[in-house]
Amino acid sequence: MIKKPLFLVLFPYLISCALAPAREADPRPCKPFTELVFVDHVNLRYVEGSERARAEAEQAKRNIDRAAQYGIDCYLLFAKESMEAILTYDFDIPSIGNIGRQAFPRDSKHRRTAGYMRQALSDVVEHAKSKKVKLFFHSNQFIFPEEVLKVIRPATWGTAVCPGREATWAVYRGKIDEFFQLFPDIRGLQITGDETQVSVLQCKCEKCKDMTFVERVNRLTNETAAIAKKYGKEVQMRTWQRMGELGNPANMEQDILDNVSFSIKNTDGDFRLPHGLDKQFLTAAIPSRIICEFDAWREYEGHNYFPCYMGNDWAQRFQFLQEKGIQRIAVRLMWNSNKNPIFEHPWGNYVNLYAFLKLSENPTLDGQEVLRMFVQAHYPENSRQAATDLYNFSQNFQRTIYYIKGELYNANHSRVQDDDAREDLEDSQKDFRFLTNREDFKERREEINAAYAKAMELVEQLGSDVSSEWIQGLKDGARVERYVALSSTDKMEMLFLLQRRKSGQNVSDAIDKVKRRMEKRIDEWKEWDDSSYDDMEGKAVLEDWY
Repeated sequence: MIKKPLFLVLFPYLISCALAPAREADPRPCKPFTELVFVDHVNLRYVEGSERARAEAEQAKRNIDRAAQYGIDCYLLFAKESMEAILTYDFDIPSIGNIGRQAFPRDSKHRRTAGYMRQALSDVVEHAKSKKVKLFFHSNQFIFPEEVLKVIRPATWGTAVCPGREATWAVYRGKIDEFFQLFPDIRGLQITGDETQVSVLQCKCEKCKDMTFVERVNRLTNETAAIAKKYGKEVQMRTWQRMGELGNPANMEQDILDNVSFSIKNTDGDFRLPHGLDKQFLTAAIPSRIICEFDAWREYEGHNYFPCYMGNDWAQRFQFLQEKGIQRIAVRLMWNSNKNPIFEHPWGNYVNLYAFLKLSENPTLDGQEVLRMFVQAHYPENSRQAATDLYNFSQNFQRTIYYIKGELYNANHSRVQDDDAREDLEDSQKDFRFLTNREDFKERREEINAAYAKAMELVEQLGSDVSSEWIQGLKDGARVERYVALSSTDKMEMLFLLQRRKSGQNVSDAIDKVKRRMEKRIDEWKEWDDSSYDDMEGKAVLEDWY
């Protein structure tokens, strides 16, 4: 595989047709959407040492520069571990005392980590402020470090940290207050209430057993919002779609403070191709409180190795948002990986970011109009039809690679499938009567190979006038995804054969054949590009059955 440096020299070519006017010339009142958000799902998300924190802060600042250039209003750092690493809990709680002094000695590792993580976030906050981009910070809640739990446990614990005890909320208010004191220029906090390491839903003790689902989550929301309001900040509540116990979606707005908004994915469920528009949740609160999220990078369809053009789907959804008066929209730039940054791999899903921005300017455009604009701006004239064909095919490619029969997802967030391969096999057999014999697995491999061959053919048709780096990037990306799909298929076939062996059939030769095929592909993939092999978890093909 050709190793690709981060060719910033591509950018003048990439943006030869400007996506948006400079911020100073951006007359926001005449635009159909009043707030546009870039979501950064990687930088400062985890705690991986001071050098990594500094590098991620610099990457976030470069992205904020792009946000300012494109007229983006807000930048959201979608952190997971960082908030707890930043806080030192140096405040007093009645009956507990000063938590930080008890939990974190002066020379503790936690305080050293807090020092460099605070500096990294402060650098990003100051840069966003200088660019006139509002910075928001995400945190999973209801979580506390182990050292803190040891201190607060006698006052807050039932069967988990208990939402029915006032001491619990005193500690929680203290941590949110500490955060806003540390970062007065952050514009707000986004919290996730269910998809988190520890949830406000977990405790079932006598003190909280009668608290309903809605009461628990709404108290978490309001406790956060009350502290935020003291500092003039906004709170965004996220991931309500996963909360099945919510009942009527309108309950999420029940008795909620007025500085709370709801950030909701545009899809009915997660960001997967078969999932349609979630009209129910997007209309569950007043439009001014809704932020509708989109995923440009494609968490579930390839991690920006190969494009997955979403403009045709999004055009209809933008029209719906405009009709319903929803004026705040967000787009994810990446997910959980520092691979294939969207600005530095413009042959991939940068097309989706372009579509998001163009549709935000004019929601009456259709997906093909947007694609024509993109192709005209980024491809030479004699390559434009081939480029159009390629991007129009890209969604079919991704459906074939990642979905059995175009519907059943068969990957671990675009990577080689994990232990869910067994469930995928069973669901395919039950729902589609497919993968019930060895010929079906052969058919599945042929589908994958045919989609890959078509993708390579379309890339070749772009011609020699297109940047050689773009050509090679597209070819390499398709190859990576082919390896993923074939590996996930072989893993299911191995599980199928082990089922047969358990039932008494002699399948030893077939098992050996599949195992040799797996090992050969591993060797080939690692020799070609060990980085994508690691990134897409190629080794998982040998796990969960071996």
